[in-house]
Amino acid sequence: MGAAFSCTDETDVTLTIEERKQVSQRYADTVRHLSPIVDSLCEVNRDALINELADSLLRDRIADLERSRNRELK
Repeated sequence: MGAAFSCTDETDVTLTIEERKQVSQRYADTVRHLSPIVDSLCEVNRDALINELADSLLRDRIADLERSRNRELK
């Protein structure tokens, strides 16, 4: 199992079943702890996030139409 951040230079570490359970439990605990925080941030920023998404979709659609038009002109 490789890790993006590690205390050792080892790239392949084999975990025992108990270590895997501990990692899984810590991950689940972290997700349970962070989910309400992330949810509240999303709720607070909902309007801005929706506007940003809509703008992004609009820019992508305009770019698609321009590419299509350029192909037709060639």
